[in-house]
Amino acid sequence: MFVWTRRRGPCWLGGGALWRDVDHATHAFGLAVPSGIISTTGVAGLTLGGGIGYLTRRYGLTIDNLLAVEMVLADGRFVTASAKENADLFLGGARRGRQLRRRDVVSV
Repeated sequence: MFVWTRRRGPCWLGGGALWRDVDHATHAFGLAVPSGIISTTGVAGLTLGGGIGYLTRRYGLTIDNLLAVEMVLADGRFVTASAKENADLFLGGARRGRQLRRRDVVSV
C-alpha cells in the first residue's frame, strides 16, 4: 500500500509496499525517497535495516528520513511514534523491527 498526499513533503507508506511503488509515484512529481537500489525490496525491511542506496551520500540512509510510524504494541493498541509523539517508542521500537503498520518518510 502506498499513499501520496502532496507534491512535496512526507509520503505515507503502508505495509507490503515495495520500493518500485514508491519510485513510480514520486517520479511523476520529479521527487525521490532515499531508498535502496533493488525495486522489489520491501519498504519496511529496507528502512528498518538502514537503507543504503544511490541518494545516501546526499540525503542520508532511509532510516534517517523516517519521520513517524504506526505500530502495534504488545497489548494490541495502535500508536503513532515520532520524534514528538511517543519518542521512546520511535527511537527504541521503530528502529528495532517492531510490528509497523505505516511509515512516514520524507521525499527529496
